[in-house]
Amino acid sequence: MSTDCRIQVANTYAVEVKFSRETWILALICTIDMISTSWLLTTHAANEFNPVMSFYVKLGIPTFVLVKTLLFFGPLYVLEFLRIKRPLFIRRLLRAGIIAYLIVYVIGVAGANANKGGWRAATLPQKSLSSR
Repeated sequence: MSTDCRIQVANTYAVEVKFSRETWILALICTIDMISTSWLLTTHAANEFNPVMSFYVKLGIPTFVLVKTLLFFGPLYVLEFLRIKRPLFIRRLLRAGIIAYLIVYVIGVAGANANKGGWRAATLPQKSLSSR
């Protein structure tokens, strides 16, 4: 599974980048995490425990989604350019990233569920039912 991306560099030649299977898998995992987190935050079923991302949650879901997208697509895009020079190293790095992301996600979810209410985390303001 690869997608071509041609970029004109200095008007002299085009660099062709094919996104690897590992890049697509990591992007899919990050996207699923972002969508599920956004939905859980919107329904007030969860809190964001990542201190960096909790700052953006307080600014609203659109800001959170934008920042989260930039923070994972940007590095993946750069890694695909680096893969041209060091394909084996980058493939192994992406695979390690997939494993690390899944481990951190599972530990984070388990920790959040074990300590419900024990941590101070960002939440979206709830609308008052008595705002008449």
